[in-house]
Amino acid sequence: MTAIIALCTPQWQTVTITEFHTEHQHGLWMDCIVGKKHVQEIHLPGTSERSLHCSYKFENAQKNGINNDEDGEEQHRFHNWHKAVLCLMLLALLTAFVVCCFLMCALYFRTAAIVSCTLLLIATILSSVGVSTFFIHSHKAEIRFVQGITRTYEQRCGYSFYLALSSCITFLLAFLCSLFCSVTILLHERNQRSPPKRFTMINSSV
Repeated sequence: MTAIIALCTPQWQTVTITEFHTEHQHGLWMDCIVGKKHVQEIHLPGTSERSLHCSYKFENAQKNGINNDEDGEEQHRFHNWHKAVLCLMLLALLTAFVVCCFLMCALYFRTAAIVSCTLLLIATILSSVGVSTFFIHSHKAEIRFVQGITRTYEQRCGYSFYLALSSCITFLLAFLCSLFCSVTILLHERNQRSPPKRFTMINSSV
């Protein structure tokens, strides 16, 4: 569930540009700008209105391709590493869904438990590689820093990134639990199939 929320939300990176009173949210496939402006009313000393404007990265990529815009902001481009992270996280989610199907049969088929354990390991690796790829590329200078009019702002990881990170930890814990249960089941079946040990009685009478 946390991985789904992480993919659907744009707050993988956030930066507040105080010059324009806006908060920029950059995700894997969608960017949002939250604007805040002060409104002076008669009966109230001062209130604020928030506006939200979102755009898709692939739309920006098409516009840049048509206009041959080479000087566009790097944060709004649909980079190849964005696509890689998106594909890795989607594959991890698909693998987790298949694991749920196999877990339903794990009580009746021993092979299903082994397959579930293997698929959980694959989901853990896929999600970990995806999160690591995003973390490495997001800390590059051209992505991490946003140039304003008079100053430079630093982007920080938002809650979407930490949700994706928590999904990696969840996959890892699920894999360890599945591994422990699979080993326990295999040892139990092995003990049941092995014949009981017999000890010969030695007559010690003289």
